[in-house]
Amino acid sequence: MKIGENHQVKIEKLVAKGKGMARLEDKVVFVPYVIPEETAEIEITGIKKDYLLANKVAILNPSSFRVTPLCPVFEQCGGCQWQMIDYPNQISLKFDLLKESLHRIGKIDPEVLLPVPSPRPFHYRQRVRFQTSYQSGKMVIGFFRPESKEIVPVQHCFIIHPLLNSLLEKVSLHLNDSPDLFQTLKEMSFSLADPNDEILIEMKMKEFPKNEAIIKGFLNLPLKIRGVVITREDNNQKVFGESHFFHLLQNPLNSQEILKIRNSAGVFSQVNREVNLKLMEILFSWAQFSGKERVLELHSGQGNFTLLLAKSSRHLTAVEENPLAIEDLKYNLQINQIINCSIRKEKSRAVLKRWDKIKFPLDILILDPPREGIDGATIDSILRIGPGRIYYISCDPATLARDLKVLSKSYSVGRVAPFDMFPQTAHIEALTELRLKA
Repeated sequence: MKIGENHQVKIEKLVAKGKGMARLEDKVVFVPYVIPEETAEIEITGIKKDYLLANKVAILNPSSFRVTPLCPVFEQCGGCQWQMIDYPNQISLKFDLLKESLHRIGKIDPEVLLPVPSPRPFHYRQRVRFQTSYQSGKMVIGFFRPESKEIVPVQHCFIIHPLLNSLLEKVSLHLNDSPDLFQTLKEMSFSLADPNDEILIEMKMKEFPKNEAIIKGFLNLPLKIRGVVITREDNNQKVFGESHFFHLLQNPLNSQEILKIRNSAGVFSQVNREVNLKLMEILFSWAQFSGKERVLELHSGQGNFTLLLAKSSRHLTAVEENPLAIEDLKYNLQINQIINCSIRKEKSRAVLKRWDKIKFPLDILILDPPREGIDGATIDSILRIGPGRIYYISCDPATLARDLKVLSKSYSVGRVAPFDMFPQTAHIEALTELRLKA
C-alpha cells in the first residue's frame, strides 16, 4: 500500500472531525466528505502506524442522505464538513457520534436525549472570523483550507447571517480600493447584535493603517456599523466608533424579563443565539433552583449564563481569565441590577484549590470550558470538593467523554442533552447533568 494508490472502501461510520471511517486490509482509514454505508473510491494520502488517511475521489454508491451542497467552495473551504448530508440526518449522525464517544472514550452509557436542532440550518451564525492575506496587490478574504494555512477566497458564506454576507461584500470592495493600507491585515471578525442588527468589526493587523479616513469610511457603509476595532500584534488597540455591541437575552424562567448584555471586541459570544437560548431553557429546567444554592461557575465569559445563574441562586461565584470579559461581566451585572455575584479574575484551578482548602460549601458547579475540556488538576479539585451537582456544557464529544470518565468515579452521569449549535459542521454542543454519589 502506497501514497497515491486508489482503492474502493465502504464507509462504516463518521468519527471525530466528521470524517468517515472505513477498513482497508488490516488498517482503519479516515476519509472526509463521505456518509455511512457509501462505497467510495479513495486515494491514500497518508500512512500512519495504526491508520491511513485518504481523500475521496468518487462516490460509487451514494447514500440516500446525500444532497447537493449549496456552497461552491465546499470541500475546498474548511468551514463546513457536512453540507453534503441532508439536515435531519446530520442531527441523527451527531447523536450517534456523541453516544459512540461516551461509550468508547468515557466507558459510560448515559441517557442521551435527541439533539435539539437549530431553527435555521443555514445563515445562523451571528459571529464570524475571516482569514486575510495580501497577494499580488489584492486582499484575499476567506477561510483556511482543511488542515492547511492556505486561504480559500469566499464571496458568500451559507452559514453566516445574511447581514454579515452583505458586509463581507462591501468590506471586500472597500479593502481592495486601498489594498496597500491593509497589507498587514491577518484576520477580520464580524459580530451581529440581536435584535437591533448593529455590527462590530474587528481587525488584527501588524501595524495600524496610516490613512485613518479609510477606516472611518467603514462606519459609513450602508449597514448599522457599531464600530471598528483594530488590534496590533502587541495588543494595542485603536477604536473607531464603539468597541462593543449589545444583545438582549429573554429570561427563559420569566418571559416578561429581558436582560441586556454588553459584548466587547476580543470577548467570546455564542454564534447561534437561538440554540443558545434553548440550551439555557433546558439547563434551568433540569437544575430547578430553589434560590438557596451556592453556585460556582467556571469560564463565565461576559455573563452568558452568569446573569440568570445569579438571579436563580443564593450566591454565585463567577470565574474568568479574560480581563475584557471581566469588565463586560461587571458592567452586565450592574446594568441588570444583580448584586449576589462575586467575580474572580483567575485560572479555574487556582480558585478550586483555594475553595478546597477552606472547605467552603458548594451546591452546584457550572462548567463551560473551551474545546480542550478540563485539565487534570481541576478535575482532582472538583472531586475533592464534591459539589452536589455539576452541569457540564461541552463543545467537543471526545474531551467531554474523557472528563466524564474521571468524574464518574464520584458522580452518577445522568442525562445528556445535545444541541446543534453548528449545522453543516461536525461540531455538537452537549449539556450533561452529574450528581454526587451517596
